[in-house]
Amino acid sequence: MIIKYKKQIAGRLLIKLLFVVVLSLAFLVFLAKHALAEYGVSVSPIRYSFEAKPGSVIEDTLVIINPNDFAIKGETEFQDFKIIEGNDIQWIPGDVENPYKMSDWFDINRNEITLGPKEEVRLPFKVEIPATATVGGHYAALFFKGIIEGGVGSVGVVPRVGSLVLLNVLGEMKRTGQLIGLSVPSFVSNGPIKLTASFINTGTTHYETKADFSIKNFFWKSADMSSKSVFVYPEVKREVTTEWNNKFPFGVYTAQVSMKDGEGNTYQKSKIFVGLPYKYLLIFLGVVIVLWAGVVWFKKKFKLVERK
Repeated sequence: MIIKYKKQIAGRLLIKLLFVVVLSLAFLVFLAKHALAEYGVSVSPIRYSFEAKPGSVIEDTLVIINPNDFAIKGETEFQDFKIIEGNDIQWIPGDVENPYKMSDWFDINRNEITLGPKEEVRLPFKVEIPATATVGGHYAALFFKGIIEGGVGSVGVVPRVGSLVLLNVLGEMKRTGQLIGLSVPSFVSNGPIKLTASFINTGTTHYETKADFSIKNFFWKSADMSSKSVFVYPEVKREVTTEWNNKFPFGVYTAQVSMKDGEGNTYQKSKIFVGLPYKYLLIFLGVVIVLWAGVVWFKKKFKLVERK
């Protein structure tokens, strides 16, 4: 009887313990959900593109948006960058000299800024280009970095957000380029088929370009395709890709790509590739063999006799 009573007590304690554990986990999940909530801030536009002469001043506005239900305060900052291979951004510290530097040219309110809940602030700024500025491309980002005030989890870091500023300082600049190559598989059995053009900017500033692809066989043109326009930056290789959506390529094809640099010079590359959907051909051949074997077997098994 005592043993049975002790088991009942142990069972009740176990139930209470499980209840406490479940309640604690639910509370921790609730806290984590709020503590890890994404407190964001955004800016607009995400990119500026300017052209101006040395000694001139550019004026524009940065829009900072607080989409949260609580206030955010922060400040502006700048950082130079350059584009490296793969179209990735390499941030350059302010104390490092580089030919594309322009972070020292900004004039903007550097005081602490407070944005109320759901508030949008328009922040004027200037880019003051020195009279001795180097002709060509200059690149920097204009950032807003804030700290959360109030709300759940009252203090937290807001990741800095910013707009890229692309500036061409006008003068005797070069907008030259070179089409390095065209990459296409030498043999394809099914589509879609990926075509990649490699282009390098050999000039002193950035510009936009696009790739025009065409595919022909010996008898007719099979397809014409164009990529989206992309920015190419000085001394950086950029790959431009498209796809030919032909599921069953059959024959010998010539792929050709044409691209222009910023000065209007046209460059072309071509490559031959073979399309052979051998998997489907094997299936077709298998069906033919089965049918042929069936006919041979039928002729051997049955003899057709003409009635008179």
